[in-house]
Amino acid sequence: MSQPRPRGSVSDRLAAAVAAALVGRAEESARLTPLAPHGPAAVFVHGPGGIGKTTLVTGTLAALAVNCVSLDGRYTEPTVPGALAALGTALGGPPPQSATAAEQIAAADVDVLVIDSFERLNLLDGWIRNEFTRALPAGVTTLLVGRRGPNAAWRTAPGWRTLLGELVVGPRTSTGSLPPTESVATTPCGSGRSRGDIRSPSSSPARRWPAGPACPLGPVHRRRSSRSCSR
Repeated sequence: MSQPRPRGSVSDRLAAAVAAALVGRAEESARLTPLAPHGPAAVFVHGPGGIGKTTLVTGTLAALAVNCVSLDGRYTEPTVPGALAALGTALGGPPPQSATAAEQIAAADVDVLVIDSFERLNLLDGWIRNEFTRALPAGVTTLLVGRRGPNAAWRTAPGWRTLLGELVVGPRTSTGSLPPTESVATTPCGSGRSRGDIRSPSSSPARRWPAGPACPLGPVHRRRSSRSCSR
């Protein structure tokens, strides 16, 4: 028996696929939406491996009218030249110089820069924090997606405390909220918060999550559209 022929356009099918991917992530997606673009300068989206961080980010951005560029830490050499080469590929051009990378991002009218599997780029953490993101246009938000939240250097570096956001991704549920039997680590003053909450990291220390299997993602690529950002 033949399958019924799909109706509408491929764009309609893609939109339906995005909506299906976000089932159980309504709360996290709603919290991430106002952060991109023109949100904090950098937002850490983190949780255990395989929990669905990449799907959450790509699905949320696909529903927004933003231009975004994505790098994958698994396919990026953890050196400055390696990162610049990956950025050039994502922008569809040659590798930029470190001093001109921000200019090329501005020229491409990028709203959101996604760096996935950020834990793979630990050796570049200082360069990304102290040089690369500081030079980006003020309207660009960098999403740092990985298994760990911001380290002490991000939390204590001058200025970053008020320009940094954090979204903790927990288990998917039918409603997108944390099951009532689960809890998270509390702050020193004893105040807890649910997974999926987002805030400035100046309010409490980072939480540590156990490592898990690598989250699948394709090679470095550019995601740019006049209306959406999708894989």
